[in-house]
Amino acid sequence: MIVAVVGATAWLQAAAVQGADVTGSGPRSSQRLFEGWAAAYRAETGNGVTYQVSDCDTRLARWWARSTGFCVIEAPLSGAEPSRSGLIQFPVV
Repeated sequence: MIVAVVGATAWLQAAAVQGADVTGSGPRSSQRLFEGWAAAYRAETGNGVTYQVSDCDTRLARWWARSTGFCVIEAPLSGAEPSRSGLIQFPVV
């Protein structure tokens, strides 16, 4: 399974600069991976990452509403929409 992260570069950069915590959501299958990364990130920066387990439709709805900083999905979004919306995608696992 290919898992892609969808995030807003400007939002994540602002969170890193301002020292804000980042919230994201994804499937239970990726939870341990992201919690490990979150612990390392907190140790390095003092900033937190909260990972919420939810179904794909809920994750994407949160993302499009801009109520979450990142969204882990099972397959990349296709077409021109991601780039038009300022999203970035990259494989995680």
